[in-house]
Amino acid sequence: MSRAFVTLAAAACASVAAAAPNLMTSILLRDPDPHGARCLDGTPPRIWVHKSTSANPANRSKWAWHFQGGAWCESEAACTTRAFTKGSCMLGSSREQCFNDNSCNVQNYAPVMDFLHLPAVNGARWGGGLLNNSAATNPLSWDWNHVLMMCT
Repeated sequence: MSRAFVTLAAAACASVAAAAPNLMTSILLRDPDPHGARCLDGTPPRIWVHKSTSANPANRSKWAWHFQGGAWCESEAACTTRAFTKGSCMLGSSREQCFNDNSCNVQNYAPVMDFLHLPAVNGARWGGGLLNNSAATNPLSWDWNHVLMMCT
């Protein structure tokens, strides 16, 4: 991971205001480096940030990051299909239209959303656990800052 990307992501996260439980703010990482990290279709990655509102000051400085995988491409043609086909392009693009055309039957894109309404999150172990703001289901990091990086 490039130093410029890490710096860009850190600055973006710092700019997000504290959010109510399970709400995440969308940030499109516009890296000025043309060779920086990109989604399959060439769009910049999108992160979703939930800023901690913990009563514990130590936990307000802790971060749980999840880098969503996009599955495996068997060929260049398979990656191209995934990146540009309606219904599956949410696995390889940060475009809002791909978010809205996803096959996961979730809500349309909004700049701030409940993380359970993001494509591929609902039902996944990390969506139901590691990014969850419930102490009962996520006793380790329920009150930390949470970041989900995905190409949707």
